[in-house]
Amino acid sequence: MSTAHDKKTLEDFALKGMAHAKMTGVMVATHGISDSFLLLHSGVGCKYKTASQSAVHDWGEHSNRREAWTQVAELELVHGVSGRVGPFARAWWERRHSALMVVVSAYFIELTGDDLGAAVREVEATLDNCPMVVVSTKAPNDGFFDGFAAVMHDVLARLDWTAPAKNDRGVTVLGNFFHRYEPDTKADVSQLKGLLKACGLETGAVLFSGQTWAETKTAPDARYVLTLPYTKPADKKLAKLLKGRKVIAADLPIGLAGTARFVQTVADAVGADRRKVDAWIKAQSDAVRTQLDNVSERFRNLKLAVYAETPLAAGVVTLLHEMGIRVVLVGLRDKSGCLGGREAFLETLSRNGVPVGEMEIFVDPSLRSTRERVSELLGRDALDGVIGSTHELDVLRHLPAQSARLTSAFLMEVGFPSDQHHAAFMMPTFGFTGAVIWAQRLLDAVHPARIGDANRLG
Repeated sequence: MSTAHDKKTLEDFALKGMAHAKMTGVMVATHGISDSFLLLHSGVGCKYKTASQSAVHDWGEHSNRREAWTQVAELELVHGVSGRVGPFARAWWERRHSALMVVVSAYFIELTGDDLGAAVREVEATLDNCPMVVVSTKAPNDGFFDGFAAVMHDVLARLDWTAPAKNDRGVTVLGNFFHRYEPDTKADVSQLKGLLKACGLETGAVLFSGQTWAETKTAPDARYVLTLPYTKPADKKLAKLLKGRKVIAADLPIGLAGTARFVQTVADAVGADRRKVDAWIKAQSDAVRTQLDNVSERFRNLKLAVYAETPLAAGVVTLLHEMGIRVVLVGLRDKSGCLGGREAFLETLSRNGVPVGEMEIFVDPSLRSTRERVSELLGRDALDGVIGSTHELDVLRHLPAQSARLTSAFLMEVGFPSDQHHAAFMMPTFGFTGAVIWAQRLLDAVHPARIGDANRLG
């Protein structure tokens, strides 16, 4: 893990596309349990930053409805701040009657040495059937995805994993990056359940998926636990917690190869009939391949750049390769490669049968370097479009139109945050259906309806 002492160049200190702090990851994870409440033991600034990130990204449900902060100021820091948790927690519980409350403290408050854990346990005893989970932001940490995984572990640690599983064909899913209540992320949950059903499994708790706390508490009922790559920052802790369950690790089911391999991995782990599973995979894959072949000619010779966290980037590159699209540049957005970085990215591509070729790969690139490199590639006709989050695309939207090439390149949002791309219907990235949806998204991006010669990066 990178530390401040490892930073030696200006690029190390530059603003990154995934520069969200751990607290924002805690916010997104807590938001993924539909009847939870997040209490930020912090000042106004931390509260505003976490809420604003989600407000424009999620049109399905505003996180601010289930989030508040304790308004710590200088005077409270002098007199002690843990005492503020009780009145705010009780007041908000009386308003929302939340089933679960997550408390996260700003790092500068933790440095005061107050025993926040003890204060929270005292408050929890006064609430009616509302467990309180404390998530620390103490350094070192890997930012956003560290916070997301920390909530996952700390919530699961409140459950009883020592009792025998109740459902021998049940599976709990960990590491689903559920970041908004829109039909795209909901559709990915449906795709996961469908793929697991093809392996003869019944999907129970999915952390995170918008399920309630009552549904989340059923996680230990399942004999199997499926972990997706977003668990990585907490993998060692989870391994200790889940010793009594059969744990299955899998890559994200994106693209035809990625989805097929996902199903095969799970099927083999649970002893499913591979002949039936492979026949199902072939039928699904053949149907989708026919649909992709109808449009792949439109993508011939396209050269794209992809900016996404490691597991999503590997899946998207796999999918683009299957459509005949060449990826020339990849930016892995997870801080310091905390989700696996270059090594995990290359290993996933290898498992999916995707050649790397001369693809440029940058780990945790800054927005400045992103703008400079993409601008250079566009300027010499070496790039046709960029796929990335709002943060990467925003630094590209107003590049000076120095050539006709700059006016013809397209941008396509994916990941967190996506402020302009929103879903009105089920638009998964996962599964065989996800491949078709992405083909449609790419068609819309490559061939937009335009009047005049407007700058498509503008």
